[in-house]
Amino acid sequence: MPDVQAYDVQSFAKAYGISRAQVYVEIKLGRLRIFKVGRRTLISREAALSWQRGLEMAMESAPTAPGKDADGRLVERSARAGSVRT
Repeated sequence: MPDVQAYDVQSFAKAYGISRAQVYVEIKLGRLRIFKVGRRTLISREAALSWQRGLEMAMESAPTAPGKDADGRLVERSARAGSVRT
């Protein structure tokens, strides 16, 4: 990818293995910066790398797995909202 200076939406989606629809979701949520040239929507290489780093940082700070606490123990949730037993 180092030769690419900017992606159009289709090439960005293909390069990162996501759908065009997801690209537009990321743009709408403000996680992916774009610029326009006429009617074309483009994503700079720097914006693409920033978006990727943001995802990586989010994954690092996310819990280890759904239903597990920070130590990896299974957490059982009761039918009552907010009630958690370990």
